[in-house]
Amino acid sequence: MAEAKQTTAATIKETLISITIAFTMAFVFRGFVIEGFQIPTGSMAPTLLGKHVKAVNPESGSMWTVGPRDYRIPHERIDPAPVQGQTTPIRLNDPVTGAGIEYVGGVPLHSGDRLFVLKYLRGLYEPKRWDVVVFKAPHASRENYIKRLLGMPGEQMVLVDGDVFARPEGAYPNASGIAAWGDDDWRIQRKPERAQRAMWRTVFDGSLTPPNPSQRFVSPWTRTSGSWSGLADSREYAHEGASTGELTWNSAVRPIDDYTSYNQYGKGGQSWDRARVDYASIFPVSDVAVAAGVEPGDGFEKFEVVLKTRDATMTASIDAAGVARLEGRHDRGDWSVEAQTDGLTLPVGGATRVEFWHVDQALYLYVDGELVLGGADEAAYELSPSARVLGATGRNLSDVLSRNPGLDLSPLADSSMYRRPELSLKVQGAVRLHDVKVDRDVYYQVAPKATYGGHPEFFPTIDENHYFFAGDNSPSSLDGRLWGNTDPWITDSIEDGDATPLVHRDLVIGRAFVVYFPSPLKDGPVPMFDFGRMRWVW
Repeated sequence: MAEAKQTTAATIKETLISITIAFTMAFVFRGFVIEGFQIPTGSMAPTLLGKHVKAVNPESGSMWTVGPRDYRIPHERIDPAPVQGQTTPIRLNDPVTGAGIEYVGGVPLHSGDRLFVLKYLRGLYEPKRWDVVVFKAPHASRENYIKRLLGMPGEQMVLVDGDVFARPEGAYPNASGIAAWGDDDWRIQRKPERAQRAMWRTVFDGSLTPPNPSQRFVSPWTRTSGSWSGLADSREYAHEGASTGELTWNSAVRPIDDYTSYNQYGKGGQSWDRARVDYASIFPVSDVAVAAGVEPGDGFEKFEVVLKTRDATMTASIDAAGVARLEGRHDRGDWSVEAQTDGLTLPVGGATRVEFWHVDQALYLYVDGELVLGGADEAAYELSPSARVLGATGRNLSDVLSRNPGLDLSPLADSSMYRRPELSLKVQGAVRLHDVKVDRDVYYQVAPKATYGGHPEFFPTIDENHYFFAGDNSPSSLDGRLWGNTDPWITDSIEDGDATPLVHRDLVIGRAFVVYFPSPLKDGPVPMFDFGRMRWVW
């Protein structure tokens, strides 16, 4: 009997030790390896979603997310105040087809994505540019922020025409001012392919064309020449005959700009008109991707994409002999890039997915998801920030800034002076184009007042202990471009008395790497696990 009591006591002791070890390992794991977080707001939308509603166009099947009108007030549903016993309709617009969608009654609110963050370990696993990072913001030490890493230690960094430029700290002829932006040591910061694919934003997707449009759908593609069918009501555009055919993008129908449908509800206003969206200016975007399933027919000779932007013409083509070409030429001859390969014959009787990218001052050609031509090594060009301003606006940087030489009202934030891209598709011979899609890149906006990084007199020189962050939902993100006063505790205990909108490395937690529980219904009766939206974070 004594032996049995002793065995029971030993078992209890072993169990308690095992539980203690398990909890200790869990706390160590959470503290030093992986930790879970939830996205509170839409500053990274639609890459990562905070509180939002899901809107659906039943005519096309298009689904998109929209942020609630006011994050400061807890909502169970987006539901305007009743008027005379009736609920005011909520009006949204389909960002792909342009159709107006009206909801009468509340729209269920979804919570933010839940994700895992891999902790950074100094000396072993360090932050890299374009990581999506969780950190403590310099102005709010008690809050976790999640943004994309743009500026690295040991460099100067600027934001020009939506893109990121950097150069090594201390290696520059001019430290600041107009002359600094004209130095030739700046390099645009190009994204890795996975990050770039995550950051494309859909402008138009032909696969969502309503089969029998009854709403205000108008195709953004206009026939310029040739015999075309399917533009008005089909997901397939067919060109017949041996002649040359051309489709031109109609910017009046669908501008290629940084309009973000997540923000369309505004702060207290309802709108399905993009001109009434209640947030910052809308800027033209010239970093564009065009994709189509190309099915050659009898007499097919060539498929070509032409993009005119920033004082230059970019062209991608594949012909019947299997020769693929990329070409970029500045209109005044300041620069040019060319690349060519062969053996890429498009098979008759099947659709081959062809993608042409012009992004971060480089050209890319993908066939069925594989890069076959172009990239930073063979089809890229370099411009200084001031040359980029000239290309984007047609005006010299000094002339632009002479309109207002101070920081209170930056003329670089005037979206009306930026040139709009022109886009066309050209074919020779019979061909069918399936599910034509146009995307645009994330565009880091310059706000009218004191945008850090967006003015020659106000951009960061980043020392070895700091980073610069910004949100993917650029028009609606409080980030390193706009942070104001530094938290006094951070100033005194971490920054040695200096106030800065940069993020100290001691405030950086880790890189978001997977969404494990995508946005369930907020306060729903049963949490709905959406396996289809579990995803890696890039």
